[in-house]
Amino acid sequence: MNYLKGAEPFEFQGGAEGVLLLHGFTGSTNEVRYLGERLHQDGGYTVHGPCLPGHGTRPEDLATVHWRDWYDAASAALDRLLARCEAVSVAGLSMGGITAARLAALRGGDVRTLIAMAPAFYVRGVPIGWARRLLELPLVTRLWMSYGKAAGPDIHDPETKRTHVCYDGAPSVALRELFEYIEVVRDEVDRIEVPTLILHGARDHAVPPKASYFLADRIRSRDVTVKFFAHSFHVLPIDVDRDDVAREARAFLDRHHS
Repeated sequence: MNYLKGAEPFEFQGGAEGVLLLHGFTGSTNEVRYLGERLHQDGGYTVHGPCLPGHGTRPEDLATVHWRDWYDAASAALDRLLARCEAVSVAGLSMGGITAARLAALRGGDVRTLIAMAPAFYVRGVPIGWARRLLELPLVTRLWMSYGKAAGPDIHDPETKRTHVCYDGAPSVALRELFEYIEVVRDEVDRIEVPTLILHGARDHAVPPKASYFLADRIRSRDVTVKFFAHSFHVLPIDVDRDDVAREARAFLDRHHS
């Protein structure tokens, strides 16, 4: 696989406690690598960050990917960590956050804890159900073949925004898959029983706060924490509050992996 530079899968070998890190829609491993480095270097965790299907190469590669491909790849990556670790937590950003939530819902016995960062259960300004049904119409996807992110990635830190590795858009059929995926996982989160940490940028322009509160309110776990970071936009693991995000994540993991 010819990945874009900075979008390659990564793995940091540490101890017997593992963490799976999942990136977001149109993003790449670049947006969770710093968090992985911190968890490995400061906490001794074994960390794996896969590049999900259709990502890290060309935007048009998303046109042939189904949402189940994203989940299946994450599930296989979880198996890979479980083969070497005594316990594994799952963490993800945006679409990676809903993927991590699905792993915790469907494979709760294999997941120690869940960390969901700006989980994309809602998208700002988009009625998910209506948009998904509209994108199921062939005429719509023919006329509106792709969407673009005119403002670039939703990152407050200017240098990080400039160097972030991600797509500047995606085929509209991939959006349809994302919206269907969101609807599927919304109906599954009430199965989650593992300790859960939910992190969100207070200035996120992509995913509204109600997405994090939705997850917190629906899961069965009684060990749930929601924390907002005052200065960060959507891609908070690499934004201006990234060190605070890493410290919060590590403290949570240390409590449950000790």
